[in-house]
Amino acid sequence: MNSDFYPVPVNPSNNSKLPSLTGGFLTKLEFMEWYDLCGNYMHAKNPFIEEKSKSDVLELLPGLITKLELLLQEHLINLSGTEDKIWISVPFTKIEFSGVRI
Repeated sequence: MNSDFYPVPVNPSNNSKLPSLTGGFLTKLEFMEWYDLCGNYMHAKNPFIEEKSKSDVLELLPGLITKLELLLQEHLINLSGTEDKIWISVPFTKIEFSGVRI
């Protein structure tokens, strides 16, 4: 398993050095929180914790999508067991989400 799996977002304006972005993207901690939130809707309810309502989570989705796009638009992936990295560029198009343009 690759312990260094999380994408490293980079600034595409200078691909010779690929400097890391400093903010605005989905962090690893935020990813883990969202993973848990989404898991609440895919699995049986836990009677011992207070869960957010679906409407609370849906209101946060446009911001999540923006941060996720910034993370993945231009990023590096570390190959497990090596010092090698892969540079990935993902073109995004705007989408409609419940009548709201993102």
